[in-house]
Amino acid sequence: MTAQGWTTDAPLTVARGGLASAAVGQRIYAIGGNKSASEDAMLDSVEERHPGTGKWTTVAPMQLARQNPGAAPVAGRIYVFGGYGPMGEITDQVEVFDPSANHWERVRDLPTPLGGPGVAVHNGRIFIVGGANPQGNGGFVHIYDPSSDRYDSGQPMPTARSLLKAIELAGRVYAIGGAQGGPPFLDTVERYDPGSNTWTAVASMNTGRGNPGVAIVKGKIVVVGGAGSTATAHGPLATSEEYDPGADRWDPLPAQLPVARASLCAELAEGNRVIAIAGFEKGSAGSIASRRVESLKL
Repeated sequence: MTAQGWTTDAPLTVARGGLASAAVGQRIYAIGGNKSASEDAMLDSVEERHPGTGKWTTVAPMQLARQNPGAAPVAGRIYVFGGYGPMGEITDQVEVFDPSANHWERVRDLPTPLGGPGVAVHNGRIFIVGGANPQGNGGFVHIYDPSSDRYDSGQPMPTARSLLKAIELAGRVYAIGGAQGGPPFLDTVERYDPGSNTWTAVASMNTGRGNPGVAIVKGKIVVVGGAGSTATAHGPLATSEEYDPGADRWDPLPAQLPVARASLCAELAEGNRVIAIAGFEKGSAGSIASRRVESLKL
Protein backbone atom coordinates (compact mmCIF):
# COMPACT_ATOMS: atom_id res chain seq x y z
CA MET A 1 0.00 0.00 0.00
CA THR A 2 1.08 3.57 -0.57
CA ALA A 3 0.64 6.44 1.84
CA GLN A 4 0.60 10.19 1.31
CA GLY A 5 1.39 11.50 4.77
CA TRP A 6 -0.09 11.96 8.22
CA THR A 7 -2.59 14.80 8.58
CA THR A 8 -3.88 16.40 11.77
CA ASP A 9 -7.31 15.41 13.05
CA ALA A 10 -9.35 16.85 15.92
CA PRO A 11 -7.51 16.22 19.21
CA LEU A 12 -8.80 14.35 22.23
CA THR A 13 -10.36 16.39 25.02
CA VAL A 14 -7.91 14.86 27.55
CA ALA A 15 -4.19 14.11 27.07
CA ARG A 16 -3.56 10.42 27.72
CA GLY A 17 -0.95 7.74 27.15
CA GLY A 18 -1.22 4.02 27.80
CA LEU A 19 -4.85 4.12 26.72
CA ALA A 20 -6.95 1.46 25.02
CA SER A 21 -9.22 1.90 22.01
CA ALA A 22 -12.07 0.11 20.29
CA ALA A 23 -14.52 0.79 17.47
CA VAL A 24 -18.25 0.14 17.38
CA GLY A 25 -19.55 0.76 13.90
CA GLN A 26 -17.90 3.98 12.74
CA ARG A 27 -17.50 5.36 16.26
CA ILE A 28 -14.10 5.03 17.89
CA TYR A 29 -13.52 5.12 21.64
CA ALA A 30 -10.40 6.21 23.55
CA ILE A 31 -10.42 4.51 26.93
CA GLY A 32 -8.56 5.27 30.15
CA GLY A 33 -4.79 5.65 30.21
CA ASN A 34 -2.53 7.87 32.28
CA LYS A 35 -2.36 11.68 32.21
CA SER A 36 1.28 11.61 33.34
CA ALA A 37 4.21 9.44 32.28
CA SER A 38 6.04 10.00 35.57
CA GLU A 39 3.35 9.26 38.18
CA ASP A 40 0.26 7.19 38.84
CA ALA A 41 -2.44 9.46 37.44
CA MET A 42 -4.75 6.87 35.93
CA LEU A 43 -7.84 7.92 34.02
CA ASP A 44 -11.34 6.50 34.13
CA SER A 45 -12.53 8.87 31.39
CA VAL A 46 -13.64 7.70 27.95
CA GLU A 47 -14.06 9.67 24.72
CA GLU A 48 -16.05 8.94 21.56
CA ARG A 49 -14.98 10.01 18.07
CA HIS A 50 -17.76 11.05 15.71
CA PRO A 51 -17.27 9.97 12.09
CA GLY A 52 -17.23 12.76 9.56
CA THR A 53 -16.32 15.58 11.93
CA GLY A 54 -13.68 13.55 13.77
CA LYS A 55 -14.52 15.45 16.97
CA TRP A 56 -14.28 13.75 20.36
CA THR A 57 -16.86 13.99 23.13
CA THR A 58 -16.86 12.55 26.64
CA VAL A 59 -19.05 9.55 27.47
CA ALA A 60 -19.62 7.71 30.76
CA PRO A 61 -16.40 6.92 32.68
CA MET A 62 -15.27 3.44 33.65
CA GLN A 63 -15.84 2.26 37.20
CA LEU A 64 -12.07 1.78 37.63
CA ALA A 65 -9.38 4.20 36.43
CA ARG A 66 -6.67 2.23 34.64
CA GLN A 67 -3.64 2.40 32.34
CA ASN A 68 -2.59 -0.19 29.74
CA PRO A 69 -5.71 -2.32 29.76
CA GLY A 70 -6.80 -4.35 26.76
CA ALA A 71 -10.07 -3.58 24.97
CA ALA A 72 -12.20 -5.21 22.29
CA PRO A 73 -15.72 -4.83 20.85
CA VAL A 74 -18.23 -7.69 20.58
CA ALA A 75 -21.85 -7.37 19.49
CA GLY A 76 -21.88 -3.58 19.84
CA ARG A 77 -20.37 -3.52 23.34
CA ILE A 78 -16.79 -2.83 24.44
CA TYR A 79 -14.99 -5.07 26.95
CA VAL A 80 -12.00 -3.71 28.90
CA PHE A 81 -9.61 -6.16 30.60
CA GLY A 82 -7.09 -5.63 33.38
CA GLY A 83 -4.45 -2.90 33.29
CA TYR A 84 -2.81 -0.89 36.06
CA GLY A 85 -5.23 0.58 38.59
CA PRO A 86 -5.28 3.93 40.42
CA MET A 87 -2.20 3.18 42.58
CA GLY A 88 -0.30 1.38 39.83
CA GLU A 89 -1.48 -2.04 40.98
CA ILE A 90 -2.17 -4.74 38.39
CA THR A 91 -5.90 -5.46 38.26
CA ASP A 92 -8.05 -8.39 37.17
CA GLN A 93 -11.17 -6.22 36.83
CA VAL A 94 -13.20 -6.41 33.62
CA GLU A 95 -15.90 -3.95 32.57
CA VAL A 96 -18.21 -3.73 29.58
CA PHE A 97 -19.54 -0.53 27.99
CA ASP A 98 -22.86 -0.31 26.21
CA PRO A 99 -22.70 2.77 23.95
CA SER A 100 -26.46 2.75 23.34
CA ALA A 101 -27.10 3.09 27.10
CA ASN A 102 -23.90 5.05 27.87
CA HIS A 103 -23.33 2.66 30.77
CA TRP A 104 -20.51 0.51 32.21
CA GLU A 105 -20.97 -2.66 34.23
CA ARG A 106 -18.71 -5.30 35.76
CA VAL A 107 -18.44 -8.79 34.31
CA ARG A 108 -16.38 -11.79 35.41
CA ASP A 109 -12.83 -10.92 36.50
CA LEU A 110 -9.81 -12.24 34.65
CA PRO A 111 -8.38 -15.53 35.98
CA THR A 112 -5.25 -13.58 36.91
CA PRO A 113 -4.47 -9.83 37.16
CA LEU A 114 -2.92 -8.63 33.90
CA GLY A 115 -1.22 -5.37 32.94
CA GLY A 116 -0.57 -4.53 29.31
CA PRO A 117 -2.14 -7.60 27.63
CA GLY A 118 -2.96 -7.89 23.95
CA VAL A 119 -6.64 -8.37 23.12
CA ALA A 120 -8.31 -9.52 19.89
CA VAL A 121 -11.69 -10.93 18.80
CA HIS A 122 -12.44 -14.02 16.72
CA ASN A 123 -15.88 -15.56 16.19
CA GLY A 124 -17.42 -13.59 19.04
CA ARG A 125 -14.82 -14.70 21.59
CA ILE A 126 -12.14 -12.45 23.05
CA PHE A 127 -8.52 -13.61 23.20
CA ILE A 128 -6.45 -12.00 25.97
CA VAL A 129 -2.78 -12.82 25.38
CA GLY A 130 0.34 -12.06 27.38
CA GLY A 131 0.49 -9.32 29.97
CA ALA A 132 2.25 -8.86 33.31
CA ASN A 133 0.90 -10.27 36.55
CA PRO A 134 2.39 -9.78 40.04
CA GLN A 135 4.83 -12.66 39.36
CA GLY A 136 6.12 -11.19 36.07
CA ASN A 137 5.40 -11.35 32.33
CA GLY A 138 3.52 -14.34 31.00
CA GLY A 139 2.49 -16.09 27.82
CA PHE A 140 -1.07 -16.32 29.08
CA VAL A 141 -3.92 -17.09 26.69
CA HIS A 142 -7.33 -16.49 28.26
CA ILE A 143 -10.35 -16.91 25.97
CA TYR A 144 -13.44 -15.06 27.14
CA ASP A 145 -16.93 -15.88 25.88
CA PRO A 146 -19.22 -12.88 26.51
CA SER A 147 -22.35 -14.99 25.95
CA SER A 148 -21.53 -17.29 28.89
CA ASP A 149 -19.33 -14.90 30.91
CA ARG A 150 -16.64 -17.55 31.28
CA TYR A 151 -12.98 -18.11 30.42
CA ASP A 152 -11.14 -20.98 28.78
CA SER A 153 -7.38 -21.37 28.46
CA GLY A 154 -5.41 -21.62 25.26
CA GLN A 155 -1.91 -22.85 24.48
CA PRO A 156 0.53 -20.40 26.11
CA MET A 157 2.26 -17.91 23.83
CA PRO A 158 5.90 -18.96 23.19
CA THR A 159 7.30 -15.52 24.03
CA ALA A 160 6.11 -14.28 27.43
CA ARG A 161 5.65 -10.51 27.28
CA SER A 162 3.52 -7.51 28.18
CA LEU A 163 2.92 -4.13 26.51
CA LEU A 164 2.16 -5.98 23.29
CA LYS A 165 -0.76 -5.51 20.93
CA ALA A 166 -2.94 -8.26 19.45
CA ILE A 167 -5.18 -8.20 16.40
CA GLU A 168 -7.21 -10.71 14.38
CA LEU A 169 -6.69 -11.23 10.67
CA ALA A 170 -8.17 -14.02 8.54
CA GLY A 171 -9.10 -16.14 11.55
CA ARG A 172 -5.71 -15.88 13.27
CA VAL A 173 -4.63 -13.78 16.25
CA TYR A 174 -1.32 -11.95 15.88
CA ALA A 175 0.69 -10.97 18.98
CA ILE A 176 2.92 -8.02 18.09
CA GLY A 177 5.95 -6.56 19.88
CA GLY A 178 6.00 -5.87 23.60
CA ALA A 179 8.57 -6.17 26.35
CA GLN A 180 9.90 -8.72 28.83
CA GLY A 181 10.17 -6.48 31.87
CA GLY A 182 11.58 -3.40 30.14
CA PRO A 183 13.75 -2.38 27.17
CA PRO A 184 14.83 -3.63 24.73
CA PHE A 185 11.42 -3.78 23.13
CA LEU A 186 10.63 -6.80 20.99
CA ASP A 187 10.27 -7.09 17.23
CA THR A 188 8.72 -10.53 17.80
CA VAL A 189 5.44 -11.46 16.10
CA GLU A 190 3.64 -14.74 16.78
CA ARG A 191 0.40 -16.03 15.27
CA TYR A 192 -2.21 -18.09 17.10
CA ASP A 193 -4.61 -20.47 15.35
CA PRO A 194 -7.73 -20.87 17.51
CA GLY A 195 -8.81 -23.95 15.54
CA SER A 196 -5.67 -25.97 16.27
CA ASN A 197 -4.74 -24.13 19.50
CA THR A 198 -1.19 -23.63 18.21
CA TRP A 199 1.29 -20.77 17.88
CA THR A 200 3.61 -20.08 14.94
CA ALA A 201 6.44 -17.56 14.72
CA VAL A 202 6.09 -15.26 11.70
CA ALA A 203 8.37 -12.58 10.29
CA SER A 204 9.70 -10.11 12.85
CA MET A 205 9.06 -6.40 12.51
CA ASN A 206 11.86 -4.21 11.22
CA THR A 207 11.85 -2.34 14.56
CA GLY A 208 11.23 -3.54 18.10
CA ARG A 209 8.12 -1.82 19.48
CA GLY A 210 6.42 -1.65 22.85
CA ASN A 211 2.72 -0.81 22.96
CA PRO A 212 2.36 0.46 19.37
CA GLY A 213 -0.89 1.22 17.59
CA VAL A 214 -2.24 -1.54 15.33
CA ALA A 215 -4.98 -1.65 12.69
CA ILE A 216 -6.07 -3.80 9.74
CA VAL A 217 -6.21 -2.09 6.34
CA LYS A 218 -7.09 -4.02 3.18
CA GLY A 219 -5.90 -7.36 4.54
CA LYS A 220 -2.64 -6.06 5.98
CA ILE A 221 -1.58 -5.23 9.53
CA VAL A 222 -0.41 -1.65 10.03
CA VAL A 223 1.71 -0.94 13.12
CA VAL A 224 2.22 2.67 14.19
CA GLY A 225 4.81 4.18 16.55
CA GLY A 226 5.30 2.65 19.97
CA ALA A 227 8.29 2.64 22.29
CA GLY A 228 11.60 1.79 20.68
CA SER A 229 15.05 1.16 22.10
CA THR A 230 18.73 0.94 21.34
CA ALA A 231 21.55 -0.44 23.43
CA THR A 232 21.79 2.85 25.35
CA ALA A 233 18.43 4.61 25.18
CA HIS A 234 14.73 4.21 24.54
CA GLY A 235 11.93 6.52 23.52
CA PRO A 236 8.88 7.04 21.31
CA LEU A 237 8.96 6.11 17.63
CA ALA A 238 7.64 8.04 14.63
CA THR A 239 7.92 5.12 12.20
CA SER A 240 5.23 2.75 10.96
CA GLU A 241 5.28 -0.52 9.05
CA GLU A 242 2.85 -2.98 7.50
CA TYR A 243 2.67 -6.77 7.40
CA ASP A 244 1.66 -8.74 4.33
CA PRO A 245 0.52 -12.18 5.54
CA GLY A 246 0.73 -13.69 2.06
CA ALA A 247 4.39 -12.79 1.72
CA ASP A 248 5.15 -13.05 5.48
CA ARG A 249 7.00 -9.72 5.23
CA TRP A 250 7.07 -6.39 7.03
CA ASP A 251 7.62 -3.27 4.93
CA PRO A 252 8.33 0.21 6.35
CA LEU A 253 5.80 2.91 5.50
CA PRO A 254 7.45 6.09 4.24
CA ALA A 255 5.13 8.43 6.15
CA GLN A 256 6.30 9.24 9.67
CA LEU A 257 4.21 10.58 12.53
CA PRO A 258 4.64 14.34 12.90
CA VAL A 259 5.54 13.71 16.56
CA ALA A 260 6.93 10.36 17.75
CA ARG A 261 4.66 8.66 20.28
CA ALA A 262 4.72 5.60 22.52
CA SER A 263 1.84 3.82 24.26
CA LEU A 264 -0.65 5.04 21.66
CA CYS A 265 -3.55 3.37 19.85
CA ALA A 266 -4.56 3.08 16.22
CA GLU A 267 -7.92 2.37 14.61
CA LEU A 268 -9.33 2.22 11.09
CA ALA A 269 -11.55 5.23 10.36
CA GLU A 270 -13.79 6.07 7.43
CA GLY A 271 -12.14 6.17 4.02
CA ASN A 272 -9.49 3.53 4.80
CA ARG A 273 -7.68 5.95 7.07
CA VAL A 274 -5.57 4.81 9.98
CA ILE A 275 -5.84 7.18 12.91
CA ALA A 276 -3.08 7.38 15.53
CA ILE A 277 -4.56 8.29 18.91
CA ALA A 278 -2.76 10.07 21.78
CA GLY A 279 0.17 8.32 23.56
CA PHE A 280 3.29 9.65 25.25
CA GLU A 281 5.53 12.07 23.37
CA LYS A 282 8.94 13.39 24.35
CA GLY A 283 8.91 16.70 26.22
CA SER A 284 11.66 18.95 27.52
CA ALA A 285 11.53 17.31 30.95
CA GLY A 286 10.66 13.77 29.89
CA SER A 287 7.65 12.01 28.39
CA ILE A 288 4.31 13.81 28.40
CA ALA A 289 0.80 12.60 27.61
CA SER A 290 -0.60 13.78 24.28
CA ARG A 291 -3.98 14.83 22.87
CA ARG A 292 -2.74 14.41 19.30
CA VAL A 293 -4.75 12.53 16.70
CA GLU A 294 -3.46 12.12 13.15
CA SER A 295 -4.73 10.16 10.17
CA LEU A 296 -2.99 8.39 7.31
CA LYS A 297 -4.76 7.53 4.06
CA LEU A 298 -3.70 4.16 2.66
